[in-house]
Amino acid sequence: MADSYDSIAEIYLDVNVYDKALLYSEKSLDIKKSIFSENSFEFLKTYILIGNVYKCQNDYYRALSYYEKTIAIVKESNVQENIDIAMCYNNIGNVYISLGNYDKALENYENSERIVLQIGREKDSFTAVLYSNIAILYSYKVDYDNSLSFYNKSLTLSKELSNDETILTANVYEGIGAIYCARAEYDNSLFNHEHALQIRRKLLGENSVDTASSYYAIGCIYREIVKCCGLKFEPA
Repeated sequence: MADSYDSIAEIYLDVNVYDKALLYSEKSLDIKKSIFSENSFEFLKTYILIGNVYKCQNDYYRALSYYEKTIAIVKESNVQENIDIAMCYNNIGNVYISLGNYDKALENYENSERIVLQIGREKDSFTAVLYSNIAILYSYKVDYDNSLSFYNKSLTLSKELSNDETILTANVYEGIGAIYCARAEYDNSLFNHEHALQIRRKLLGENSVDTASSYYAIGCIYREIVKCCGLKFEPA
């Protein structure tokens, strides 16, 4: 029954119905508490689920508390680390980015990468997401070389696994474009933002918020090019 509640919670989480996701994951947790010892491996999935719900609600400290319970169980029980644990470390990294603690974010992303490589999942769609997250972290730290390196890792892996036209690759192209814009390399920036726009128009349509973001970014680049050229436009 507990596993069924977890599955229902996952469905509600996927459709952003967070109160229902929390309700069913807590039902699962109550059942498990009545059956298993406090540090049982059986709690991992439910703790991660509850952490994910709180993260999506921007309740970062509660999310962290459940993620850290998960990691504590793994460390105490000496169970084999797996992709779920790697994802948990990734989620902790995401929370720390939201809290502005970039060193802790990097520490957890590196733990996630270590597990991914250790269990032979380096050619996995999750790994492409992880590399993109690390790239975002480095961009916040204004370490553009490392950011570009991880964006390119994510892009290369995404192309190997599927194709060049996914939501992730569009986001990566946008991130690369932002870095080149920050470096005043406007031709490279425009090239990548236009790639992102092309993919978003195809997958999301003209009225998507992400598509609008691409149009806005491209407009900003042209504005910077105009400034560099010393051009002025007078209102009609």
